[in-house]
Amino acid sequence: MVSVKLADGVRLATLVPGMAFGEMALVDSHRAADVWADTAVRCIELSLEKFYAFREKYPQTGERIMRNLAKLLARRLSRANTRIDLLSAS
Repeated sequence: MVSVKLADGVRLATLVPGMAFGEMALVDSHRAADVWADTAVRCIELSLEKFYAFREKYPQTGERIMRNLAKLLARRLSRANTRIDLLSAS
């Protein structure tokens, strides 16, 4: 398991085996959070260069990956907006 934390140590999420992280690097070089191992972890890294090469070789699949990423980010934004609304209503 890993924890996704802000620079001040606030935990945003806990990820379990099989979950991916670091996807924001595909669209922005700015890091919003860090990932810390809570247990022994084995990761597979896909460099941006290899991802770009994959997208060139398989453009339809690369487009699908980017659409899925956009959907994921839209869901996260929607959840964050809901939380902000709930907190500001208090």
